[in-house]
Amino acid sequence: MIYDLGGGTFDVSIVKVDGEKIRVISTDGLVDLGGHFFDIEIVKHVCKILLDKHNLDLEEPEYLEDYQELLNKAEKAKIQLSSREKTSIIMKVGSVRESIEITREFFEESLKKKYKRTI
Repeated sequence: MIYDLGGGTFDVSIVKVDGEKIRVISTDGLVDLGGHFFDIEIVKHVCKILLDKHNLDLEEPEYLEDYQELLNKAEKAKIQLSSREKTSIIMKVGSVRESIEITREFFEESLKKKYKRTI
């Protein structure tokens, strides 16, 4: 079984390997589940903190570039959390500067439902 949790989709393939001969028996997946959706969990967390602490809504059109920057930082944070217990995302939006710590424990807890869907 090949378990592929890619950037935008989750796919599973059942293959049979017989010597040098490889045969795909079955493939299926979920188009609404992948690494990008894991990044979004971090983005939602950071957005909530910025909204609660600074009344700053990064989902407003005027903050499109900041939101895109946050998406990139969230992906990097996700990768860092695969080998670290915690990481930080530093956001500077206008006069607001906020350092937000993301722990592996928080990240894993926020992804439980998504991970269970892969099972």
